Amino acid sequence: MNYIKGDMPAIPMPDKKFTFVHVKDVVDGIKLAIEKGQPKESYLFGAYVKTIGEMFDMLEKLTGIPKPKRTSGKMMLKTYAVLQEIKAAFTGKKPFIDRVAARFLADGGFVVDSSKAEKQLGWKPMPFEEAMKDTVKWFMEIYGS
Repeated sequence: MNYIKGDMPAIPMPDKKFTFVHVKDVVDGIKLAIEKGQPKESYLFGAYVKTIGEMFDMLEKLTGIPKPKRTSGKMMLKTYAVLQEIKAAFTGKKPFIDRVAARFLADGGFVVDSSKAEKQLGWKPMPFEEAMKDTVKWFMEIYGS
């Protein structure tokens, strides 16, 4: 939301890898698991392993909004989260990022392997660019341009 509003000072942890997936793909995966899945089996639905920087490259391409030129590392991100929480305490507004989310982003990462779902269920996610287009469209409808 902040990126679309042009209010994002830096790309946090641009080399950090995460698994992105469109909610429609998750719903399709759950339906397939119900229809074709084996009892007591579990399936992960994660479509694209991308860096945060790659996600912002795609956002810039789709929206025409320039991505932030600056990046932030772990310490800057964690400090920004603390400042956001302090600001939220005074304004009553939800912080853009809190310490829990900053810690997860800075120290974690989330990469899943969905090959089991692809092989056993025939699950196939939509292309990354299509998923991002749909997500951007939704954000624009909700938050405006």
